[in-house]
Amino acid sequence: MQRRDVALVATSGLVAVAVVWHLWTLEIRSPPSPVLASLRSSVNGSPPPRTLARLRSPDTRPPLPPPPPLPEEDDDLASSLIAALNASALHSSSVSALEESLSSERPLFVDARERSKTGSSPRVARVSYEVDEKTYRQRELLVDLGTPPGLSRTSTFAEWRNVTAELAALRGKKGATTKKSSCAPRGPRSMKKYFATSDRKDYKGFVSQELAELGLCPSKDVYAHGVDFYFGEQFDAEHAPEEEWARHFSPFFNEDAMVGSMPGLMALFGSKDAYSNIWWKCKDFKTVPNHTKVPLCDPRWLPSFNVDGEEVKSKVAFKRKRVDEARVPNFERLYHILKRSRLPSFWIVKPQKGTYESRGMHLSQLYGEDVASKDSFLKWLSHSLIDPSCRITYDKVRCDRRKKTFQYYVHNPLLFQRRKFDLRVWLLVTSIDPLRVYLLRHAYPKVSTRTYDIFDIEDQCKHIRMLLDPVCMVDPDDFYTSFKDGYPKSTASPVFFDGLAAHVGTSESESLLSDNWPATEHWWSSTIWPSVELAFARLLMLVRPSLVKLAKRAEADEVQRNGVDEGRKPYRRFALLSPDLAIDRKGNVYVEEVNMNGMIMGTHIRKGGANDVFTDDDYLRDAFLVLGANDFPNRSTYDPRLDAAVADFCDNLVEPCTPTQIDHIKRAVHEEAHTGPHWYRLYPPLPCFPPQATNHDDNNPCVVDDADGSSRWPDQARVTPEMRTAFQETPLDTTLRLFVDAVDTSKIHGRRPVPGHGRWGPRTYAGFEARP
Repeated sequence: MQRRDVALVATSGLVAVAVVWHLWTLEIRSPPSPVLASLRSSVNGSPPPRTLARLRSPDTRPPLPPPPPLPEEDDDLASSLIAALNASALHSSSVSALEESLSSERPLFVDARERSKTGSSPRVARVSYEVDEKTYRQRELLVDLGTPPGLSRTSTFAEWRNVTAELAALRGKKGATTKKSSCAPRGPRSMKKYFATSDRKDYKGFVSQELAELGLCPSKDVYAHGVDFYFGEQFDAEHAPEEEWARHFSPFFNEDAMVGSMPGLMALFGSKDAYSNIWWKCKDFKTVPNHTKVPLCDPRWLPSFNVDGEEVKSKVAFKRKRVDEARVPNFERLYHILKRSRLPSFWIVKPQKGTYESRGMHLSQLYGEDVASKDSFLKWLSHSLIDPSCRITYDKVRCDRRKKTFQYYVHNPLLFQRRKFDLRVWLLVTSIDPLRVYLLRHAYPKVSTRTYDIFDIEDQCKHIRMLLDPVCMVDPDDFYTSFKDGYPKSTASPVFFDGLAAHVGTSESESLLSDNWPATEHWWSSTIWPSVELAFARLLMLVRPSLVKLAKRAEADEVQRNGVDEGRKPYRRFALLSPDLAIDRKGNVYVEEVNMNGMIMGTHIRKGGANDVFTDDDYLRDAFLVLGANDFPNRSTYDPRLDAAVADFCDNLVEPCTPTQIDHIKRAVHEEAHTGPHWYRLYPPLPCFPPQATNHDDNNPCVVDDADGSSRWPDQARVTPEMRTAFQETPLDTTLRLFVDAVDTSKIHGRRPVPGHGRWGPRTYAGFEARP
């Protein structure tokens, strides 16, 4: 064969390989053709779907084998921690198969019959589900709440996209115009109210626009007219306003002002080490037999520990010392736990302070040899304190040794189109005593830009740096357009559910991936979201006593520093928390951290189109309405009924209601009346009352709890009597709970408050219809 013939054959072979590769990757990245869909259906043994639905990328990782039984332990603390670690630990026997599954670029469709023989990966299958009548009624109400004006349940996806984009653009334009105009008094009191914010861009931009649209005036001279509403950084945070008025118990807060800063909140949640401190505190509780606080300790909190890795300078020269036992709180217990846990395991290392935008965060893998001795464990800690990328490029903020928190990494996360995602949730705390908490009924998914691979832990864009982190160097337009129907703006959207690799069913001991988004949405509403509710209820009920003590201590310190200020007026405090959550393949929910000043997503940056990341559909404005920023504008329509209901309730108590109790009861009803479609009260939980028009079971969504006889909603987390006992209610807590459990407040303000996850349209999407 001549040389040119050899070259021709080689070239032809390369072309053939290129064609095969193109067809292979086309199947991976593109929606299947009708022919391919029919072929896949025939392989699965089922007829082709009536309307073609996109086959989502299945999570091809093999299921982890169940861990062997743990030996009986005398130490309850150690056994509980080991159980928590083993719940999601990698088993060495499955590492090779898992690595092959994750790192390979095999076609996404594999013969389901072959899968069932090997059991090596889950199968994409038609997953059906049933909804009882009571759950159906609750979800009907949620669909109505999630349908904006101008749309209906039968609207198409294009109609939803266009209408919501137009509404977002109009809101942004109106907000910018209002901010420039002079403020005018609004609300029942017909007097000017002044607001102040901290200096961050979102506070000065979108937040100020929303407050201006509600009729509040920007406070240009706080010392002349005071502050009626403050929203921004906590006063004891690093970037708090520097003015003298910006402090707890300031005399420049007008009477009944709403101030978005709570004493003690930064101490509990304001740094990365706070979560670890709470976690270890709960483990201390478990060492005490029958400790009353244990029911408030979530068994799925991620194991965490702190390491003081600060640099140490000697007298002669700078020297980076190895970490010793004294720099690791609970070292003996920690080492004992990790040595007996199943390894390898993965840990995310977080700088506690001094960095931003995830700089300095990285993953580290712990092997058996790393805990062979205490010395080897300390060596691993010292090595893991520094981001491995610092060996290549160095900058002081990212690479300095500092105090770090190690948190167990959820290595088997639920995936969205083969990418990891975190969830950003909004919690609104309107009162500490009595405790009142509101929850935004959907979360913001933060999707990574790269395909997930647990064995490539040095690529932070697959694990840590979510969304459009500058380090990942992804063009925003390329990122937005990589999603067929735009970025999934919310967990309430069908676009989000259609992209999840959700293990929502089993068949003959085989894990099934849902091939239809309605089944995934059902799984989310009935399993995931109640777990989210329960996690936050437990957390805030647990830390409430600490918040009360810290507030009293802060007030005493203020008096000691500045004396008793005669000009100080009573004001109210609130906090908007933005926790981050992780969810594993089995649907377990993990709180990763509680952010105190998470970025406010709004329409002041982009126009709100389908290819934007997030838009605000009055979520922030409704939060301000719940807080009474403009004096609860709807109260005039129901105030007489509220007065009568409170008077009747108090008349039936053994002890008469105090003015403070009456104030908090009325405040809770005002807040509930202004929650809008997107917020609902998490604590005290919303009770369920039968519809006013009829008490027939067909229209009654209420479920009676056998344990205490309370009436609740089907898709709702349950606060147990044991949790209430551990919470240690104050008299204000008890009075408010008794009122909301006894009085149907919908008869007062005319709105029916409904808990539960949001259900957006279109209800017909990707070839499937969700009912309701």
